[in-house]
Amino acid sequence: MNTLELLRGTPLEKAFATEVLLEHDQMKVRRIELAAGARIPPCQMQEDVVFVVLTGRVTFHADGLRAFGANAKLGATVPVSWKPRLGVQYTWGSGDSNPTDGVHETFDGVYGGRDIFFYGYLNLFFWANLRDAELDFSAKPWRGVTLNVEYHHFNLDQANDAWYTTGLKVARRDISGASGTTLGDEFDARVALSLWNHLELMAGYGRFFPGEFVRTTGASAPANWYFAQAAYSW
Repeated sequence: MNTLELLRGTPLEKAFATEVLLEHDQMKVRRIELAAGARIPPCQMQEDVVFVVLTGRVTFHADGLRAFGANAKLGATVPVSWKPRLGVQYTWGSGDSNPTDGVHETFDGVYGGRDIFFYGYLNLFFWANLRDAELDFSAKPWRGVTLNVEYHHFNLDQANDAWYTTGLKVARRDISGASGTTLGDEFDARVALSLWNHLELMAGYGRFFPGEFVRTTGASAPANWYFAQAAYSW
């Protein structure tokens, strides 16, 4: 891998700027600051943009490498006591449009690439051949209580590339592309309760609703995930 470029946004009120943070013969890391000048009074805006380019040659076969990944977020928090926040997010990892053309286009999620903040709590997906449109909401309705809710709509980027799970493992593939690109939808919710400075209780639930691609290529029952935990710190 010869080139890795990272473009990352900073607060909207800042002017456009770009900066090379790191560069040598194997890697380039670049930051770009984006400003649209947008405000929605009296809301507090949060935004972030990440764009990654991978180029070079794949070590495990002779193909050249040209792959892309991106994540963009925009959120608004209303400045009231319970701090309601509504956000949208879009994550894209390129897929391989033609596995026989000598160019490997499947993005390999960098930085571990398996964070629940990108594509759902169930960890059914990976930052590769993926398009994830997300809507999220959070609030602190009572003192010590935090509520988070997310909705995801997942699609393959390329119909004839695979559905990848964590670690770039192939879950399913239809090389004909006839099964479409719709992976499905996921709903996630979690609530955290801080009882005092040292103890936090948390519980969560997630459900995945399979789409056309999943239903066409094999077992397609909805998936459920839930957890409960207590954390004591000192």
